[in-house]
Amino acid sequence: MNGPMAQPTVSKCLKQVTEALNSSSTLRTFFNEKYGFLGICGCNDCTHIAIVRPQENERFFNRKHFHSINCQVICEANCKIISIDASYGGNTHDSFIWQNSEICDHLESLTNTTDETAILLGS
Repeated sequence: MNGPMAQPTVSKCLKQVTEALNSSSTLRTFFNEKYGFLGICGCNDCTHIAIVRPQENERFFNRKHFHSINCQVICEANCKIISIDASYGGNTHDSFIWQNSEICDHLESLTNTTDETAILLGS
C-alpha cells in the first residue's frame, strides 16, 4: 500500500475482506437471488476523488485534467462496501490497481485451488 496506514489496520481490513470473499457462497447466493447472476460475489469499480494539487502532482494528475486519488471500491449485492483501496494517484489505470491488489491474487488462488467460481463484475 502507498498510503500512511498502520500495519495492524491493513491486516484487519485484509482479514475482513478475505473472510467476505471466502464466504463467497453467501455473496453468490445474494447476487443469484437478487439479480439472477450465477457465480458473482461482488462488483468492482474505481472512481476519482478530487484533491487539492499536492507538491508531487504527476501521479495525481488524471486524464480528465484534475488532481485526484483513484479509489477502487468493491461491494456486495446489497451495495454494502466490502473493500476500498485509495492508495493510488489519479493517473493510475483501474486495471493496474486491480491487477496489483491482494484481492485479485486471493480470488485467483480461490479459483485455482477450489471448484468454486468467485467472480467480481466491474472494471
